[in-house]
Amino acid sequence: GSEFPLGHPDRKYKGRCVFQGNRVTDEHYMDAIFQNDGSAPVTMQAAKICDFYGLLPGHTIQQCDADQAYTQSKLGGDIKTWCEIPDERWPKDGSFERDTIRKDGTIRKGLVKGIHKAVCPMDLSLYGHPDAGTYWERHCDAHLQTIGFKPIKNWLSAYWNQESKMFLIVYVDDFKMSGPAEKMDSTWAMIRQGITTDKPEKAGKFLGCNHNEFQAPADAFADTLPGYVTGIRVMPDGETKPTFVTKADLKKQQSNISTELDKDNTKSPQSCRYMEYDMEDFFKSCVERYIELAPKGTRLRQAETPFVDESVISPGDFAHPDSTEREKALAEQEGAKDLGPIAIKCLMKVLYGARMARYDLLRPCNFLASKVTKWDKNCDRRLHRMMCYINTTLDMRMIGKVGDDAESLFAALFSDADFAGCSETLRSTSGIFLKMSGPNTSYPIGGCSKKQTAVSHSTPEAEIIAAELGLRQEGLPALDLLDVILDRTVTIKFYEDNQATIRMLESGKNPTLRHLGRTHKVDLAWLFEAFKGERYDLRYCTSEEQAADIFTKHFSNPDKFAHACRMIGHINKKKLFTTRNKNSIPYDSNRA
Repeated sequence: GSEFPLGHPDRKYKGRCVFQGNRVTDEHYMDAIFQNDGSAPVTMQAAKICDFYGLLPGHTIQQCDADQAYTQSKLGGDIKTWCEIPDERWPKDGSFERDTIRKDGTIRKGLVKGIHKAVCPMDLSLYGHPDAGTYWERHCDAHLQTIGFKPIKNWLSAYWNQESKMFLIVYVDDFKMSGPAEKMDSTWAMIRQGITTDKPEKAGKFLGCNHNEFQAPADAFADTLPGYVTGIRVMPDGETKPTFVTKADLKKQQSNISTELDKDNTKSPQSCRYMEYDMEDFFKSCVERYIELAPKGTRLRQAETPFVDESVISPGDFAHPDSTEREKALAEQEGAKDLGPIAIKCLMKVLYGARMARYDLLRPCNFLASKVTKWDKNCDRRLHRMMCYINTTLDMRMIGKVGDDAESLFAALFSDADFAGCSETLRSTSGIFLKMSGPNTSYPIGGCSKKQTAVSHSTPEAEIIAAELGLRQEGLPALDLLDVILDRTVTIKFYEDNQATIRMLESGKNPTLRHLGRTHKVDLAWLFEAFKGERYDLRYCTSEEQAADIFTKHFSNPDKFAHACRMIGHINKKKLFTTRNKNSIPYDSNRA
C-alpha cells in the first residue's frame, strides 16, 4: 500500500523474512536450476462470476486472507535447499562459532572444527524461493479437496462444493467464496481447519478493487444496464425486423422512476442487488505517476473521451509549455519523443485497472501498448489524452445487477470488429464483451480489445475473426464454469450486428468470398460447426445495441462514447440518480 498517501487506511507497513533468490548455487557454486512449475492464480473473469453468483437470491459473498500463506506449506522435492544462517541468528551463548580470518591473514579456529558457514535445511516454503508458490498451491488444493471442494475444469484455482453449493476462488493467499448464506459460516470453518486465515468478512477490496454491494430498483439504471437485448434471428428472406424502444420512451421511463423514488424512498419496482467496482484510488495513483514522469509543466485538461480526433491536429492536445527542462531532456535522448521513455511505466499500470474494472480504457490502452517500440509524436498526443480522460473520470464505476433466479439467466456474448482501423497495418480490431443477462439481470463478466493478426478485405471478414475469438476465448471457457455453478446447461446468445456475417455463419460459406485465406476459412468453418449446435443462439442486434462497439472504434463524440460506456455497465458515479438511495437500502438475505 505504499502508493497510498499518508493516513490512508490501506497504507500499512509489512515485513517478512525472505529467501534471497539471486544468490542460490549448487554444490559446485554454479547457478542452481529449480523445477519452477509456477503457480496458477484465478482469473479476473472467475472473480466476476464469483461476485455474480453471490448476488443471486439468498446468496452472499465473503472473503479472507491466509496468514503467512507460503510458510504454511512444506517445501517438497527430492533435492534439499540449504540456507546460510545470518550471523545475528546464531546462538547468543557463544557455543557455535565459525572460523574467522585475522587481520594478519591467519585463521582463527572456531569452536566447531572446520565450520566456515552455518547452514540448515529449508523445510517451509519461504517467500522468494522459486518453488514456494507451487508447494503452497499444492498444499491449499489438497486441503480443499479433502473437505469436498473439487477443481472446476479449465478454471485453475476455482473450486466447487456440490454439497453446500459454494463457489470458491483462490488468488495466491486471497480467498473469496460465494453461495447460500446459511452455509457460509460452516464452510469457512472447514477451510480454516487446515489453512490459517484471518476472520472472513463481506466482500470489500479484492485484487486492488473495492467491491460495494447495494440494493436498488430493477429499472434504476435501465439505460446503463440493458437486460434483454431486443435482437432477433434474421430470417433468410429478410422480412423479420427487430423493434426497439425509442430514446424518448427511455428518458420518460427514467423520469418516472426518479419521481417515484423521490415520493417514497422504499417504494420501488422489483428490487435488484448491485455490485459497484471502484478503483478511484488506483487511478489517482496512475495520474500522479504520469505527472511525476512527464515533462515539467504538463497539465491535464478536461476530456470526455480517451481518444483524440484524428481529423483535427491541435497543439493544445499536448498541453505543456515549452521550457528549458524539456529541451534539455530531449537533447539528452536525441530522436526520442516527450513521452516515449515513460510510456511503458504508465501503460502497464493503467492496463491492470482497465482489465479489472474500467473496460472503457481497454481500446486506447491496448493500442498504445502495441506502439511502445515504435513510438511517435501522435502516440504522445494519444497517451496524454487518455490520462486527461482518466483524471476527468476518476468517479467512473463499473456496475452489475442481478434480479432473477438462476433458471432465468443466460450468457450474452457480443462480438464486433472495425474495418482496417489501424492506419499503418490496415488490420482490424476485434471487440468482445461477455455478460450474464436476464429480464432484470445484466452483469459484466469480461471484455477484450485485440488487434487482428491478418488483414481483412471487408467488414464481414473482420467480423468472422472477431466472432471466432469471442466464442473460443470468452464464450466456451465460461460455459465450463457456468454449467457447474448454475447446475444446468447454460445457453450462450451470440449477438452480431452485421447481417452479411450472420448469413455466412449460418451457411458456412459465401460465393463472393472465395479468396479467403486459411486463417479466415478455418475460423468460418469452426464457427459454422459451433452454431449448428443447440448451446449457441446466433442473433442479430443493431449497432446501437452492440455492446462490443466500444472495444473496436475511436470515439471522439462524447455523447456516443457515453452511450457505449453505458452499454457495458460503466457510468459516472455522480450521474447515478439512485446513488442517494443505495446506502439506505441495505441487502437483507432473508428478504431474498
